[in-house]
Amino acid sequence: MPAVMTSNEADRRRYAAIGRALAACPPPQQDEADAHLARSLSLMEGIGAKFDLARTALALGQARVARGDPAGGMEALTRAAVLSCECGLEREEATARRLLAAIGNR
Repeated sequence: MPAVMTSNEADRRRYAAIGRALAACPPPQQDEADAHLARSLSLMEGIGAKFDLARTALALGQARVARGDPAGGMEALTRAAVLSCECGLEREEATARRLLAAIGNR
């Protein structure tokens, strides 16, 4: 029997997908992307979805940097790097650390 997706799981996936899509749009969409990604993170924290937390924190950090919020970006990217390391997500960890280094060099 296939697993049934809970409402909370569906919500977190929906918010993350919308946030990632909006983050890929021109800068006017960055604030909206940030709100969706932050909501998705909140839902993921409630259920302990560390892999999804790592990936969404990375997307949130990228969105915040793109909208001109390096401090907010650093916070999310640091979290993404730590979670990615804990989960063995090497590509995501490397991306987060590369972006953190770039922010530090500004």
